[in-house]
Amino acid sequence: MTNKTLYQARDLFHHYHSKVMGEISSMLRRAKLTSVMHLAGERPTFSETARELEYFANIVKVLAPLLHLEQQAEALVPYIEAVKRLGEAIDSGCEDSLGEAIAELDQLPYI
Repeated sequence: MTNKTLYQARDLFHHYHSKVMGEISSMLRRAKLTSVMHLAGERPTFSETARELEYFANIVKVLAPLLHLEQQAEALVPYIEAVKRLGEAIDSGCEDSLGEAIAELDQLPYI
């Protein structure tokens, strides 16, 4: 891989990483402001979006060693896991679980 290609691939990684973090931040904001009943009716669901984000994170894990971005790829894991719990809480309709998932995401930096 040439240096130019490596830099382009890293730029693309950072672009999509920012998109993922932005989507998680948006999901958290909506979860804080909307009832669990209304959130359960959103399409795509929070769980579906979390699965898409997890799919991206898994691709990143495979590519990260080639781009020398293993640490950044691994840093996505707690965010993806937390947003999956957020989706599960909404799917279950449990306000307490939703509050716990929101608190968990709130404690992560950069959200």
